[in-house]
Amino acid sequence: MSFVLLADLPPTSDRAHQHFLRVYLTVQDWLGNSLDPTQWGWYRGERSLHPVPSKLSPAPQELLHLIACNCKALCRAGSGCSCRKADLPCTPACGKCRGTVLA
Repeated sequence: MSFVLLADLPPTSDRAHQHFLRVYLTVQDWLGNSLDPTQWGWYRGERSLHPVPSKLSPAPQELLHLIACNCKALCRAGSGCSCRKADLPCTPACGKCRGTVLA
């Protein structure tokens, strides 16, 4: 069985759409046009705006267990893990963590 590195996956069309919305908002801001960011690829968190994540799965379900990060240390919140950044769980195929996630 071979594994797919997360960085090798192309973005989904939905993720690209959300990005284009945010780019359009930025350009409009540069031009002096004030638009509601929540209508253009952002949602309000407790303290700040956050990008709207993709509304679609990044890959078919049967492939998600083959996706792996290549972290050099155990994955923690804020560690920069590519699986976490993509809202995917680490799997036994992942580099150092092998699917073990620390809080």
